[in-house]
Amino acid sequence: GGVAYAEITNAIRTRAVSEVGVYGHSHGGGSVFYISESLNSNRVSIGMFTIKVTAYVDAISNEGTTDYDPETNRPPSTAYHANYYETNSATDIRVGYLNGEAVPEANVNLNVNTTAWGATLGHTTIDTSTNVHRLVIDKIIGNVSR
Repeated sequence: GGVAYAEITNAIRTRAVSEVGVYGHSHGGGSVFYISESLNSNRVSIGMFTIKVTAYVDAISNEGTTDYDPETNRPPSTAYHANYYETNSATDIRVGYLNGEAVPEANVNLNVNTTAWGATLGHTTIDTSTNVHRLVIDKIIGNVSR
């Protein structure tokens, strides 16, 4: 479960939330995957909802006991998945080679280093970029009912 999972399920059960959006940075991409997987698996006991949008911001591989890397896979049952990553971390000596990568089944895969505004972003700076924040927020707003 965890706190985020508990809050989402509580919102569905007690506040009539029917559309869910979740995003995470770095190893948080794996958390987004696992939250989506748990929501999908426990759907009958939670209530009616749709995982409308998920997003990874420079999700990196978090080696676990499973035979797949959730950070490079689309979260289960998500209607729309956006993936914003960088491949510039080789120059970021604080974290080493923590490069993100494309998610084959994502609706959006953007290597921000290919943009003028994101050319110098690395793993420790992509998550504070106002441009990346705007991209994530726009995808959430554009994919959930208001």
